[in-house]
Amino acid sequence: MAKLDMRPCMHCDHKFPKEKSLCLSCKQWNIEKELIGGDGTSLLSDDDDDGDDLDFIETGPWDPCFGRLLHDDGSFEFGIPKSAAILLGGKNGAGKSTLVMQICDRICGLNPGKEVLMVSVEEPKRQVRRLGKRLKMKHLNRMRISKGDVDIDHILHLRKPSLVVIDSLPKLCPNMDDAVIFAKRLKEHLEVLNIPAILINHINKEEEFAGLEALQHEVDATLIFTIFDDDVRELRSLKNRNGPPAKVLFNMTDQGLVKRLPEEDEDDEEEDE
Repeated sequence: MAKLDMRPCMHCDHKFPKEKSLCLSCKQWNIEKELIGGDGTSLLSDDDDDGDDLDFIETGPWDPCFGRLLHDDGSFEFGIPKSAAILLGGKNGAGKSTLVMQICDRICGLNPGKEVLMVSVEEPKRQVRRLGKRLKMKHLNRMRISKGDVDIDHILHLRKPSLVVIDSLPKLCPNMDDAVIFAKRLKEHLEVLNIPAILINHINKEEEFAGLEALQHEVDATLIFTIFDDDVRELRSLKNRNGPPAKVLFNMTDQGLVKRLPEEDEDDEEEDE
């Protein structure tokens, strides 16, 4: 058996495999030395951005829920801000995976040659790909699906994807304190790589993120995806640092989510009367 190259942890001196970034002893990440700029300063800066230079990625009809940028001429730019961490909650069966897969496909189409990374803890890789085929994803071959035991820090900086999806955060970090630490650390990597992330979470019976204040503080937006009525779904933002609260209704079809037209809502109202 080949002998593994080991290195000491910069936090506790415990030795672990060199190709890894997470210390198995203290659970701290060892990547700062790899992220030093040419001028000797750390790329993991704590300086706050004033937000004036936000760069958005168009992701489709759910854009208003992710963020909004108001231009000087009064026009709006919608999309998911690069480096944003989005907490997406919903009950089982609402269609969170369908929503995320469609967003992944859209972002792949806007970033030729780049892949998206999905850390799938809930579902096996073959099931995720089966859903992608059913949705007729055009860029399924550029979706890299990894299990929850992957060294996320390492693969992020190795692959440099255009989007990261964690499905799901409670499965990856059952302990809430660990989930908060993970979200905070992930946010630092997103800012360095200038890419967004979607962290899928669960909600309670009242369809709320009850008791998750510390976790919500570490992300840029919290969204809830719910069953509105039969085959109708609602995506709404609760907190958003990059725009006001918003909501969008979709029809759930065999081909995925389709934004409802205003006249469809008017027809429903007439039937109710």
